[in-house]
Amino acid sequence: MSPISNILRSPISVLLTGSILIGFSTSVSSKSVITVNAEQNARRIYQQALPAVVTVLIGNGHGSGFVVSKDGLIITNAHVTESAPKVVTVQFADGSKAPADVLGFSKNRQDLSLIKISGRRNMPFLPLASVGSAKVGDRVYALGSPLDTENANTFTQGDVIRIDRKTNYIVHTALINRGNSGGPLVNSQGQLVGVNSRGYFEAPLPVVGAGGQVIGQVRPESGQQGAINIAQVREFLGEFQRGQLSAKPTYTDPSPTELASAEKRKPKVLPTNGSKVTGELAEGDYQLPDGSYVDIYAFDGTAGQRLTVDLISKDFNPILLLYATDKEGAPTANPIAQNDDAGPGNLNSRINSFTLPNTGVYVIHANSNARGEKGKYQISATLK
Repeated sequence: MSPISNILRSPISVLLTGSILIGFSTSVSSKSVITVNAEQNARRIYQQALPAVVTVLIGNGHGSGFVVSKDGLIITNAHVTESAPKVVTVQFADGSKAPADVLGFSKNRQDLSLIKISGRRNMPFLPLASVGSAKVGDRVYALGSPLDTENANTFTQGDVIRIDRKTNYIVHTALINRGNSGGPLVNSQGQLVGVNSRGYFEAPLPVVGAGGQVIGQVRPESGQQGAINIAQVREFLGEFQRGQLSAKPTYTDPSPTELASAEKRKPKVLPTNGSKVTGELAEGDYQLPDGSYVDIYAFDGTAGQRLTVDLISKDFNPILLLYATDKEGAPTANPIAQNDDAGPGNLNSRINSFTLPNTGVYVIHANSNARGEKGKYQISATLK
């Protein structure tokens, strides 16, 4: 029963028995104890973690970081140190400062960088949580230096609301701002569960100027924050121990899947003498936004030539799309010709005797009709 329901019911209950009031008072007292315990635990976590949290000073900018070993290893975000000199300055909670060497970056596309203070042997550090320990619903705490160095040593609380399936980021509601980048996200035991790295944003909203014209757009913050998961943090420390750190940031590098997709987007040369080319739409091929697979072909054409293209398949319902290209070779936004069915009862696709408008490179999409359709096909083209 909710507290509001208890309040609404209690006067009637007291009139009837006089006993529920005692139970209600006890409930309030219990909640007060729970609140006090939560506050005490939060203070304990803050006091325990703060000595290991640092502000990373880089010219006119800064980020956050934290110590992970007694000998002075510090983790921060790659985007904090990617433009930094080889030696940066770190500032501790008590205001003291020390130089730190930038050792390197994650080689596995994580937004992580490792720096180290020399000559330290017994520094306070954050213990690491076990992999997979952060669960939806857990209470988490963020420390760091948001906005500017005058706002160092802040502490916010929130909850884990989901684990991002694509990135494995811990998505939480503890407030962070720009300077929090690279700062720790800890659990109720004061253990590191993630590295705060990004905020999530809502869909863009239009910005309207005088006269009602749209002059731009903004993306409001969603109140959701992202932290690199402890699993990736442990992998990163493993790279360091094996001497495998990258000399440059890799977090913006394309993934193998993205590289494969880019390779699939490269057009194949399509002969225009009528010879048949055999192809196959398969798992891993480039997909359009609607989820359909597509193979891409290109050919040179001359203005006034007539183009006939056939796409035949027994495995899927084929679609042909023809695009012109600009001076840089980029296809136009919309097809200049297309065909779904060659004719009544014929699901194969044909662009028949289309007159090319310009001299240049043309691009053809050999496409399937529906999301995920796969199979073999034959394509042929003739220019006259």
